[in-house]
Amino acid sequence: MAYVQSLNNSTKYHEFYHMQDINRMGWANFYARTLHEYFKYGFPKVYEIKNTLEWNADQYMDYRNKNPL
Repeated sequence: MAYVQSLNNSTKYHEFYHMQDINRMGWANFYARTLHEYFKYGFPKVYEIKNTLEWNADQYMDYRNKNPL
């Protein structure tokens, strides 16, 4: 279980999505894919390339910011 202390909900939504990724994929597969994507695309690009883990987490974050629970 991770704990994210932040004043904004965007970070919480983004990291919550990663927690769902870890539960779905397993932590080893999640971190292996994360590293693979960072090496393949580079740090800022992983947030821009469709269907990377970071892009997916940002999509969820954007959705939740527009549609709060």
